[in-house]
Amino acid sequence: MVAITPAGAQESTGAASGQPAWRIVPRISVDGILTDNVNPGQATKTGDFITHLAPGVQLDGKGGRVSGNASLSLNQYIYSKDSGRNNLQTTLSGKALAEVVDQWLFLEAQGNVGQQAVSAFGSPVASGVSNELISSNRTEVRSFEVAPRIQGHFGTFADYQLRFSRAESRSDAGALTGDGSAVNSWNGRIAGSTPLSFMGWSLLMNRQDSSRALTGNTSMRRLTGELELRVDPQLKTFLRAGSEADNYTTLSRSSRSTYGAGVAWAPTERTMVRVQSDKRSFGDGYSLELSHRTALTAWKFVDSRDVQVPAAQLSKVSSATALELQTQQLTSAFPDPVQREQEARALLSAAGISPDQVLLGNILSARPYLQRRQEASVSITGALNTVTFTAQRQSNEQLSAITGATDDFAISPRIRQSGFSVNWAHKLTPDSSFTVSSQRNKTAGETAALESRLQNWSVLLTTRLAQKTSASLGFRQTNTDRATAGNSYDEQAVTGSLLVSF
Repeated sequence: MVAITPAGAQESTGAASGQPAWRIVPRISVDGILTDNVNPGQATKTGDFITHLAPGVQLDGKGGRVSGNASLSLNQYIYSKDSGRNNLQTTLSGKALAEVVDQWLFLEAQGNVGQQAVSAFGSPVASGVSNELISSNRTEVRSFEVAPRIQGHFGTFADYQLRFSRAESRSDAGALTGDGSAVNSWNGRIAGSTPLSFMGWSLLMNRQDSSRALTGNTSMRRLTGELELRVDPQLKTFLRAGSEADNYTTLSRSSRSTYGAGVAWAPTERTMVRVQSDKRSFGDGYSLELSHRTALTAWKFVDSRDVQVPAAQLSKVSSATALELQTQQLTSAFPDPVQREQEARALLSAAGISPDQVLLGNILSARPYLQRRQEASVSITGALNTVTFTAQRQSNEQLSAITGATDDFAISPRIRQSGFSVNWAHKLTPDSSFTVSSQRNKTAGETAALESRLQNWSVLLTTRLAQKTSASLGFRQTNTDRATAGNSYDEQAVTGSLLVSF
């Protein structure tokens, strides 16, 4: 997809700017995949030719009081040698924001539908490298969140915000089948100033209730007071203290004191450092985020330790993507966030880099769990070359043993994941590029028998045949090694694709 709205795309025009406010771009792609190993579950290789038909639509823009974006694809896979394998997969990713009442009532919504691994200890192919490969360890997961909020002022005394959200997740197999998982959250904040210009205060309230028939309900309550000290316009520190209660680790909810501190520093508009640490019910919770951008690069590092509630986590779009980095890099050139994301998607698609590729998938569980996450990523864009690199490491731990749970934490109380991906795209002509990609990841439990590895690399030649038509030809190789299976899996495939936007 090119940066300019293709001829024939439906659009509405913003009256104030005279520029298109919304883009609606229907598309269809036809892929052919010739693979020498279509079924990772078989002991011997079985080759096949797979036809992938994917009609879809991309919607994004901002008009009036509504902004957002959405991408929908219907993926029909047709197998030449065995029609019984034919299947239809839906992919949806989107978010929207509406200002319902001027400067007071807002409504947010976001959602995802896609394929995920049923178990982190199952076939690594199910992690999303190749959705056309047959795997019983893959399932469709549907996650949505709706969140109204109000915000305003108590005269000149203080500002307030109150947000409610409802998130739900369900899957066709695994831990989120049946009633799935749902979470209701309330978040409130009142903030004001003091007679001292360098000092501010805030009062924060958090309430979260999650439900799941099989694993039981969990709840969390937290009330915190925060004191902010502004050292200078670029540097501020804050101290907070309060109390919280939850039943993450016990059957009944217990209360305890909590306290923490943090620093936020933005020496320039291109650089941000934020560090915070809190004493929580599960021990130390913290987050460190560093980001920096230049005209041609974007850098990011994240290190955090916190409780993850599945329904709330699964409904959100992962930040560990090439799109997030490219969007960050274009902040100065495109101040409007909607236009910035449009341009980022266009640049990555033209380079043959998947905007939404996720390195480490989410753990498919219905129970809250403790996660330590580390991520380092960089994007470099030049006149002829685009390079993206991401490295991640996660340690996921169960907070309590729940009788009847049938997820990965019932197999191992700790799940460790790590990996990296790199993409290099070289522009051969204004309309053609050559892309080399590589991905590796590893999953391990508490015993060596639960360890698995995946390696994948590919080359891709992409060219634009016309304003609304592009084609690609590629080759990929995938290798997995699972201790539990006792053998490895390898696959080579030649791919060809034709994409038409209307």
